[in-house]
Amino acid sequence: MAEARAYPGNWKKDHVAIRSGPQYNRIMYGQKLVNGQGQFITKIPIPVTRRLVLRGQKEFDIFCTPCHGFNGMGNGTVNQYVNKLRAAGSPDAGSWVQPSDLTGPGVKFMPDGGIYNVITNGIAVMAAYKDQVPVVDRWAIVAYVRALQLSQKKVAVGRLPQSVRSRLK
Repeated sequence: MAEARAYPGNWKKDHVAIRSGPQYNRIMYGQKLVNGQGQFITKIPIPVTRRLVLRGQKEFDIFCTPCHGFNGMGNGTVNQYVNKLRAAGSPDAGSWVQPSDLTGPGVKFMPDGGIYNVITNGIAVMAAYKDQVPVVDRWAIVAYVRALQLSQKKVAVGRLPQSVRSRLK
């Protein structure tokens, strides 16, 4: 892409101006070209702000919680319903596969571009969301998934501020 400023149709003009082919690939596909091969990028290619993470939470709640649950651990209402069907011996349970725990190591160690790719194109039995979730919102979901992962990090009580420790007693 030359000097022209390109804006994907679902972005606000003031959000991100794409000025080059490599930047376009990072933002739109979550990849960069390395020795002629696409490689997932490790970090979200747009500014991660509180507003973006909150936007990600809103989109996550809509599109991801039915299967992954509000905490991202794969215990959403759809999964709970199927487990009840299975427990009752119902054939309606089908071949449901437990959703991934988004806070576990399997996702925690994925590059941000890899998570974005899964949201965009789906994986295994998970559907693709590229037609329902705009590009920026997909990156916002990635940011929120990273926030969920950080929320699960254990911190020694002694490292907490005194005001927090006193409330725990």
